[in-house]
Amino acid sequence: GTVVTLIQKHFLVGIGWGSTQFFLGTDDRGSGLNASNVFFEVWLGSGMIGFLAFIVLWGAILFSALRWFWYTGSTAEEKMLALFLCSTLVGMTVFDLFNSGILLGFFFLFLSLGALAVENQHKVAELGNE
Repeated sequence: GTVVTLIQKHFLVGIGWGSTQFFLGTDDRGSGLNASNVFFEVWLGSGMIGFLAFIVLWGAILFSALRWFWYTGSTAEEKMLALFLCSTLVGMTVFDLFNSGILLGFFFLFLSLGALAVENQHKVAELGNE
């Protein structure tokens, strides 16, 4: 209820990163509450613009990892890294549908690895065009 209402009120630009606790409140220990779902958390914090950017990044990681895996010049290690990225993407997507706080550090580490994979794909494509 509350998260969806806030998203509707702040649809385009969100409420700002780190301010969800001011809108959602705190628990009995005084810790700030989150949106309980990483996708809602991103949408609530950065609005539709940030959410679309997040989905594009998510898709780019998947596309690059699959392309990396099927690229004929890939070594066995690169194929294993591509499989790791794909399996982590699936695992984090399923897990983060139900909780956005517990694995958040690993989530951002995964996004960093995914961004490196996307960058590596561009380098591989440039080498193939030469």
